[in-house]
Amino acid sequence: MMPWLKLNMEANTGLRGLVQTRTLYWGDPVAKELLNADVILGADIMYASSVHCLLLKTLLALSKEDTGLNPLIPYLLINLDCSV
Repeated sequence: MMPWLKLNMEANTGLRGLVQTRTLYWGDPVAKELLNADVILGADIMYASSVHCLLLKTLLALSKEDTGLNPLIPYLLINLDCSV
């Protein structure tokens, strides 16, 4: 997936220097440069229910107060039965 994403970014010359891609495994520690993201973009990321809590943990680490995830946190914690 990442090679295709990088090729797509290179083809869109207007994005050079503005957008970065990184591989991030859910539940792994988040690198400092990725903290406090303004936008968290994902597509087709909910395949296996066994990793939903790891995804939530990663989203919480990446987000900041105004990211828009905060209103969903109580719902997700209860419905996913996570202890984050």
